[in-house]
Amino acid sequence: MLPKIRWSLLAAAAVLLGTLAAPAAAATPDCTALAEAREHYMYGRFDQGIALLEACIADGDLTREQQMAAYPLLVETYLAKQAEAEAIAATKRLLELVPHYEPPDKPTQFRYLVHRLKETMQQEDEAAAPVDLPDFAAANPEDFARIDPPFPLVYIDVEEVNDGSEVAVSRIRPALKRALLLEGYALLRAPRSADYYIEVRAVTREGVEYRGRHTAFADLRLAVIDYPTGVELYEATVTNARGAHVNRESAGLAALEAAAQTLQTDHFEEMLAHIQTAEAHQE
Repeated sequence: MLPKIRWSLLAAAAVLLGTLAAPAAAATPDCTALAEAREHYMYGRFDQGIALLEACIADGDLTREQQMAAYPLLVETYLAKQAEAEAIAATKRLLELVPHYEPPDKPTQFRYLVHRLKETMQQEDEAAAPVDLPDFAAANPEDFARIDPPFPLVYIDVEEVNDGSEVAVSRIRPALKRALLLEGYALLRAPRSADYYIEVRAVTREGVEYRGRHTAFADLRLAVIDYPTGVELYEATVTNARGAHVNRESAGLAALEAAAQTLQTDHFEEMLAHIQTAEAHQE
């Protein structure tokens, strides 16, 4: 049975909202640099966060405690970027530094990876065998049940249409992924093993042009489905999210970004509460 996972705003509140340091500040690996890296992670600036953390670690001046804070954040950032090989390598470096490292309960994707690598490194002196991360399409749900707590498995299906064409880079998926990962959900690349199927459909429509500024509006629908039963657990809609820019396409993208922000602000907490209620009923 899937455990009830409590929604908390504390993860978001933990972000330090200080001014970002200039690039040269990365040469001083201190708590400020780690806080900046976590802010990059929270706002989806994964490449910047990775560069900052790798620079701090490579500099060699981090204390042991700071390294134990930096490595998990580095792995989380690699996982959020879907850079599985780099996440595995960073986790190995952490375990070489602290062989008996015990990960926190959350994020559970990181916890899973640590446990799997610890098992592998006990059997082999050097190179670890391939590790199946939770968001692999071929992942076996039975593997997740070995970790306490087990993973709730989620598949996200997002389609965004702007000016009649599907958007190449999603404006909605990153925020949705972060919200789920922070609450310990594992993301799948194929739906067949999913516990929950999240479907998002967003489309833009043209507004007006005035003095060289184009406007557009986005409408969005999100549905959460209990995948084994097909029962819809939650539905949310966002209408008339407005965007403006100097051309029609960019105005539509701005409207999608506005819709994603409204979805995150007004509906994510309620969405997670409905999923957690469904989990509690399965216990």
